[in-house]
Amino acid sequence: MIKVRFYTDDRDVCSIMEENLTGGIEIEDWLMQRMDGISFDSMDYPCDMEFCYDCYFQSDADELKAREIYGLLEISSLDRMGVRCTVWVTDHSLNEEIKITGR
Repeated sequence: MIKVRFYTDDRDVCSIMEENLTGGIEIEDWLMQRMDGISFDSMDYPCDMEFCYDCYFQSDADELKAREIYGLLEISSLDRMGVRCTVWVTDHSLNEEIKITGR
């Protein structure tokens, strides 16, 4: 499973991305439109805070797809929007996480 975390300092991270990156499409749908071989699994707002958003994806090649997701996000100017992201590969129980890359 692939975990993608988006976070900002103190603003609604999903609204920022929908207004400035995805054209109003939810970020998980936007990623799936641009990536073959991933499917949306679930999402979470850790600590119920809007400045941090996790979304999870399934694939048959988690590490490869995680690197591709990060590459796509890296060229998407998230930094200019004040959004940072981190990508992990995790087991299905979400206990074991291997950080792929991120800031």
